[in-house]
Amino acid sequence: MIELVQKISKLQLSYSSTNTEEMKERGTLIRRELPEALRDYLPELRPELGKYGSDLTIDASDGIGRKTESPWVRLASKELSPSATNGFYVVIHFSLDGQRFYVTVGFGSSKWDSARGDLVRDSNDELDRKALWALTELERVGADTSDFPDQIDLGATRPLPQSFERATVLAQQFSPQKATDAEIIDSIKAGLRHVAHLYDAYVR
Repeated sequence: MIELVQKISKLQLSYSSTNTEEMKERGTLIRRELPEALRDYLPELRPELGKYGSDLTIDASDGIGRKTESPWVRLASKELSPSATNGFYVVIHFSLDGQRFYVTVGFGSSKWDSARGDLVRDSNDELDRKALWALTELERVGADTSDFPDQIDLGATRPLPQSFERATVLAQQFSPQKATDAEIIDSIKAGLRHVAHLYDAYVR
């Protein structure tokens, strides 16, 4: 899995909003190969989401139409977070400069506008309100979030990928050259436990 992460990170240096050969390769890695690698771990990931783990799903995006500066892969309950614009989830983000990637707990930062045929980002106030709610709920249940000490910095220049940062509740930063599969999976497991607390909070 880490080899796929390294390839994606290297391709970040060739970022283009158009579908160049490099972006085609990045798209295959993000949309197909990395999710497939993560699905091999589903038997050990599902229990971390507790009673919501039976429909744990993995999906990914490198942009709708034009390519995004920050591609992502997310893990969530299909029922409680049917798409990236709804609910909370664990999401892996990649920095634009290829130097960092993050395992995070986050939520949707935009909504689909059918009239415009595009994603429209939520206001900063709305994003901040959701992030504060999540942090407050995790504190209320006594969740230990010490494994997620970092502030996310994707280095993005466009508003939508910049909003991913604001829609991040918790983040753990990794180096593509130093991280191991075991470290990534352990971080995802911890993130899923936090997401389970958040699911409890808004289904109770």
